[in-house]
Formats: sequence, C-alpha cells, structure tokens
Amino acid sequence: MFTTFHLGHYQPLSWLTLGVDYSLWGLNPFGYHLTGLLLHAVGAVLFYFVCLRLLRLSFAAAETAALRRSAAFAALFFAIHPLRVESVAWITERRDVLSGIFLFASVLLYLRVAEKKSGRARLLVGSLLFYGLSLLSKASGMTLALVLVVLDVYPLRRLPSSPSEWLAHRYRAVWLEKVTFLIPGMVAGIVALTAQKQAGALVSVGAYGVGRRLGQAVYSAVFYIWKTIAPGYLSPLYQVPFQADSWFLVFTISGVALAAITVILFAMRKIAPGVFAAWLCYLALLAPVSGFAQSGIQFVADRYSYLPCLAWALLAGAGCYKLVFKIQRLHMVFACGSILLLVLGLATWRQAFIWHDSGTLWRHTVSVMPESSVANYNLGVAVEAEGDIEDAMADYRKAISLDEAYAEARYNLARLLARKGDIDEAISEYRRTAAIEPTDADTHNNLALLLMKRGKNDEARAELMRTIQIDPNHARAHYNLGKLLASEGRLDDATSHFQRAIAKEPNVAEIHEQLARALAQQGRKEDAMRHYEEAVRLMRR
Repeated sequence: MFTTFHLGHYQPLSWLTLGVDYSLWGLNPFGYHLTGLLLHAVGAVLFYFVCLRLLRLSFAAAETAALRRSAAFAALFFAIHPLRVESVAWITERRDVLSGIFLFASVLLYLRVAEKKSGRARLLVGSLLFYGLSLLSKASGMTLALVLVVLDVYPLRRLPSSPSEWLAHRYRAVWLEKVTFLIPGMVAGIVALTAQKQAGALVSVGAYGVGRRLGQAVYSAVFYIWKTIAPGYLSPLYQVPFQADSWFLVFTISGVALAAITVILFAMRKIAPGVFAAWLCYLALLAPVSGFAQSGIQFVADRYSYLPCLAWALLAGAGCYKLVFKIQRLHMVFACGSILLLVLGLATWRQAFIWHDSGTLWRHTVSVMPESSVANYNLGVAVEAEGDIEDAMADYRKAISLDEAYAEARYNLARLLARKGDIDEAISEYRRTAAIEPTDADTHNNLALLLMKRGKNDEARAELMRTIQIDPNHARAHYNLGKLLASEGRLDDATSHFQRAIAKEPNVAEIHEQLARALAQQGRKEDAMRHYEEAVRLMRR
C-alpha cells in the first residue's frame, strides 16, 4: 500500500482504511458505506470547529450562540450538499473524505498556532503531521500553503493586506512556517503526477492543448460555483467534449465571468475582506483539479468540489451570522437556514440513490449527459449484464456514433453480433477494432474464430499468429490455432500449440480433449488416454 501507484494514485492511508474494512466486512458493501459515512461525519465536525474559529476571528464582538449556530450551518451546508454524494457514496473516493479529515485537523491546529504566544512549535509540528497524513490519503490538498497565506492576511492578520510589505524582516517567521507546508505539498504534487503518468491517465499537452486546458480551468471555477447554488443535473461523469472547439464560447463566457468576479471582489477587499479571502482560498484549492494537469476523461467532477467548496460553506455560515444581526431575528434566520438544509438534504438523499447499482448509475448519467460516449458504453455493459442484449447493442452503437474510434465499444458490439449469428457484420466490426487497437490480442483471436466459421482459414491463421505475436502466452489463441492446424492434418504443430495452451490453462477440459484427439491420430495412445482421462475428470468437477 505504501509502495504502489495502483490505479494511478498514491494513497496508502486510503488503502489501509479499505483494508481494515475488508478484514471486518469482506465484500459486503454495507460496511464500506458505513465507514465512509462515519468518516464524512467526523470531517464535518472538524470543519465545524474550523468555521467557529474563523468566524470568531472575523467577527471580533460576536455573540457566542449565534456564532455556534452559524458555524453549524456552515458545516452542515458542506456536509449534506448534493455535491458531496460522489465523494461519500462512491467507495473509491474514500480518499476525498479521509484527506479532508486530516486537512481540517491540520488547519485547526494551525489556527491555534497563530493565536498562541507560547507552545507554538509543538502545535505547528502537529499541524504538519496531520497535513502529511492528508497528503498520504490524497494529494488534493497540495496547495494548502497558499490557503494559509490567505488566512494569515485575513482573518489572522499576521501579514499586512499590502503584498509590498510582506518581505519585511518581522514577517520572516510567518514565511518560514509556509515553507514547511509548501515542501510536502510540492512533493505530493510530483508524486501524484508520476502516479498518473505511470497509469497512463495523464493526458499530454499534444493531445490536449494549453488553450483547452485554460478554458477547462476557467469553466471549472464557474461550474462549481453554479452547482453549489443550484445543484441540479449532477452527473457521475462529465466527459471531456469530443469537439472541444465548439466550447470556445462557453470558455470565453466563463473566463469573462471569472475575471469579473475577481476584479469586483478585489475592489471590495477592504469592505468585505472575508469574501475576497474565501475566493482566493477557493481558487487555490481548485487549482490541482482544475484541468491544468489533465488526467482521465472527466472535464469536471462532483468529487473535485470536496475541498474547494469549503470556502462557499464558510461564506454561507458568515452570511447567516450577518443576517442575524441585520434583521435582529435569530430564530427566523435559523429557521430559514434549516429549511434550506432540509432541501439540500432531500436532494442529497435522492442523488445517493443513483449509486445503487451500475444500471441505475449509467442510466442517470446518460439522461444528464446524453452525448457522453463513455456513459453510453458503460450503460451498454450494465444492460448486457442484466441480460438485455438488444439494448446493450444499441448503447454500444450510440457510443460509437459519438466516438468512432471507441475500440472497446466496437469490440463489445462485434462480440454480441457474433453471439446473435451476424457473422459478417461481426467480422467487419472486429476489423475496425483491430485498425483502432492493432495490439489487442483478444480482437485478433475472436476475429480468427469468425473467419474460421466462414472457411477463411488462411486469414484466420494469420490473425492467430498475430495474436500469439502480441501475446505469446495467449492460451486461447494457441488452442484455436491448434484446432485449425489439426483440421488441416498438421498434427505435430497442432499438438505443440495444444500443449502450450495447457501450460497456461491446465484446468480446461476441452483443451485436454483436443490434445488427446491429436495424440490418438498420431498413434500415441497412452498419452492420448492420459489427456482423455484428465478431460473427463475436469468435466465431472
């Protein structure tokens, strides 16, 4: 767990918690979901205390009861917002929740460091340790040093509001603290990029240009704000647009909106410093998942909002507190807040149900993102597992229509066409698949089987040889080539391939049976009898 980049992530602590779950629950999903919910609840409690301290610093003459209720509102707004569903309901994203817990603990101790006059070193070490645990769960908090700089300006006021004064000697200790957070964040970022690259998930600049990445980054910043305000039509997959150039207008509008928000909040920084600080923290936490270092096929993702949207939850709590003192009706404000939380909770409850099973998940995704080739393909896989072959083929065809180079969709379509008996169309699809993915051994092997059915043995032999060239240990290809050679009377060569197939799959009865026939035809009766007996034994198991 501490030495692997499995699935393109370095997340040893997340693997450890899943390992503990496995030791307790086996493969019963209930236990995993229960652990995820409990961890998310712990994170919400820690975030409550972070909010309480930040609100207390922001509103010096604050009323304690109102502060606590406002902090609770902020924590609940974060915890039960529909954008959190993906991070909590999807077991794979345990890393979001776990890294969040440790990050909240780190910030909480850091806030105490800023307030203490003595004993600060011990608290700072504790904050760094929790930060390290967060990075070992997931690297998404790698920009925490930038967030702490913002907090040092406001509300901690350890740095002046004017950046021109930051390099004064009296602020040296403050900057040294940031270096201790910056270094592990940079290391975690490098490790994360290395893991993504090794997994083949990191998209090169040549394949996805700088302009598109910049457009995606500004779009994502606006997207999460909008989905925080109006969390409807959430999807488990927002696929990168296949024709990204058509998004130029969307990117432009997003860029203008982002620039306008920044300029307005900068101009208001003296009268509303907390809002500007929240905006900068949002951008800092969003940067690692904004698309500059594009990995995978997702354009944006609900799970990416887990840390960045903390800023909006905190602002919601601050707004709640402001309203209390503006209209002087504490109970009315919190009654309205409770109604809002109830609405969010119901939306979250409803959103969680789409993760019930694969069919439900991908039907919902296709309903929200009908132009996603991957969603249509995955729906096809789920529908096929349910036994509906016709609908599965329709979904695979839809995926191909959206992305003609979708090799997996063509492969599955060809496989189902062959099952239905549409041999010629299946052969055509396998040929197209092979042209897209020429090094896929299974495609060449399956194509050879269909060519053999059509009596095109020379073409079939060439495909099987190509399969073995790609994967010398492909047992099925050796078996199929052995059958072909045996039908042509080339028994010695057939026997050799049957034996290589058995070496890789010794527990398949039909391979032993075919080898026995070839040996019997060669007069090797004892060897043939031994393999016939083994075939019978395997069939009786």
